[in-house]
Amino acid sequence: VAGGSRYWSPEEHEMFLEGLRMFGEKDMKAIADHVGSRTITQVRTHAQKYFLRVAKQKGGGTPSGANGGDGGGGGGGGGG
Repeated sequence: VAGGSRYWSPEEHEMFLEGLRMFGEKDMKAIADHVGSRTITQVRTHAQKYFLRVAKQKGGGTPSGANGGDGGGGGGGGGG
């Protein structure tokens, strides 16, 4: 499904995370090659959203568990 759906499959996301660990967050071309089905641009956008989400989950200094059972907000709109 090369460059297919605008939504990332769990497999693609797994490959993205793997590439992130292997190549670091700077080498988007290597990560895109690793994922195989996404362009550098798509990988870069996915990375931006991923890092934003991770930053949000770490929370703005709230002690862990302070907002227990939140279940994580729905994914943000697809800014493009």
